[in-house]
Amino acid sequence: MEYYKIPKHFLLATLSICVLVALILYQRKFYKPTENIRRDSIYENIRSSAYEDPNVDFTMYVDKFYRDLEIYCHYPTRPQKMIIKFADIDKIKGASHINAISYGLRNDELIEIYVNPSFWKKAKRSQKYWLMYHELSHDVLNLDDLEAVPENVGKLMYPQMGVMDITDMDEFIEAFHNLFDSM
Repeated sequence: MEYYKIPKHFLLATLSICVLVALILYQRKFYKPTENIRRDSIYENIRSSAYEDPNVDFTMYVDKFYRDLEIYCHYPTRPQKMIIKFADIDKIKGASHINAISYGLRNDELIEIYVNPSFWKKAKRSQKYWLMYHELSHDVLNLDDLEAVPENVGKLMYPQMGVMDITDMDEFIEAFHNLFDSM
């Protein structure tokens, strides 16, 4: 019986590819991005500082968000549990730049958003809508932030609202129309 001899360089290349694939799979399973670690580590601080303001009705933004989605024939289920509150985010170390943060991403049974009151007090109407639709798009539509590159500036899921000059409702309306239309 004759055995076929496999060249050493072929065995070495195959072994290298297997090791590389194993490392990639290991990293994807166990690697937790720094952003998520930071978000998770401040969660309890945010949640414990959360409060409601009887003068602000966040439900109005949620209702309009769902109505606008229906216009584009999107009908996501409305979760039973909804938490939208102010939280003293700018008093938390490492979070002072955050205008709002959502924690209901990939959990269709929850909308959980915390808004920085110092941003909300100075924000224009268009900025408030932009912020709420951005965070609701995370929690309801399970959309991630876009990459922070110049070509994404002005899109609703751009992560750095402070970089954008949102001056009027027309810019906001165009941004959410583009997002909902592209889904």
